[in-house]
Amino acid sequence: MAEALHRFVAAFSLQNLAKWDARLDGLAALDVGIIHHSSRTPGITVGEVRRILDIPNSTLSSAVNRLERRGLVRRVINAEDRRSYGLVVTEKGLAVEEAHRALDQRLAELCCQALPDEKQRALFMRTLERVARELKQG
Repeated sequence: MAEALHRFVAAFSLQNLAKWDARLDGLAALDVGIIHHSSRTPGITVGEVRRILDIPNSTLSSAVNRLERRGLVRRVINAEDRRSYGLVVTEKGLAVEEAHRALDQRLAELCCQALPDEKQRALFMRTLERVARELKQG
């Protein structure tokens, strides 16, 4: 099982996101996740992103600093409490999110091509959803 899972993940070559789209060059999965959640909820607080991604403050802070330097996100003072910061995705960051959504779509297409039978695809999707749900519940 472990070897099959390793081959499945390796088949996508996700350690090099630029292979899929140049707009993803130099970004890690964490970076893409931060941009994704920030683009879905403009002004989302840094604390909310940390909770969603379940990562330490220091890890998130380093990643946000990196993304700010690249011009992909901006920290803004939270208008509600004026003590915390929210994240806003820049135009350049929105292009990254567009590339991310396209990559997700492409990966889904590749999975569907590998499972040409609708019944197999449905079972695969249900299994993925179940595994994701179980892992999230910890």
